[in-house]
Amino acid sequence: MRAETYWRLTNWLGVLKPGAGGWAEGSVRPAMVRFPMQPVNSYSNATYPMAGWFVYGVVGTPESFVFALAMSVLGVGSFLYHAWPSTRTAALDNFGMYAVFISLTTFVVGGGWLAMAVGASVGAYLLRYAFTLNLNVMMGVFLWFGVVATFPGRDVVLSIIAFAVAFAAWQADRWRVRFVGRWGHGAWHVLTAAAIAFMFSAAA
Repeated sequence: MRAETYWRLTNWLGVLKPGAGGWAEGSVRPAMVRFPMQPVNSYSNATYPMAGWFVYGVVGTPESFVFALAMSVLGVGSFLYHAWPSTRTAALDNFGMYAVFISLTTFVVGGGWLAMAVGASVGAYLLRYAFTLNLNVMMGVFLWFGVVATFPGRDVVLSIIAFAVAFAAWQADRWRVRFVGRWGHGAWHVLTAAAIAFMFSAAA
């Protein structure tokens, strides 16, 4: 990569940290700096906006529109994080996750589109930039609310299954399971996109 291009990316997206996150694909050092640094982990994020807009196309409500927007924010933020791992892009990724799960939780407990939009934007900002709470714990809390509010419908059962398989892929990536290779975290993106869509559908 040309030095000028590298400088511009660093200035915009933050200082590159190739191994950030500990993902298998990030541990493979390319011959030169490139964008995206982790192609599989980057492009697999397209499934988030795809799932969100598919739900909107089927449901067609204002709430599903807000949900689709939140899924798009997550897709872009997570793409940038894996394409150019840095502290700044990691924050964008986390912001997107909070936006999705706050909007989803608001919806499943009976909130309308305005509450979803305000909660997703303001809540995601506060949780990521003001309080910086433990992301994994907070995702578990939001997921618990979603399961309790929608259980035992068919779609929430499918959501739970998809989340379980996604977590297995996530963990296999962490453990460097050989047959998973560099595809584990990309599978996590695809499966969690489906799981989140199923949970929204369970409450729709």
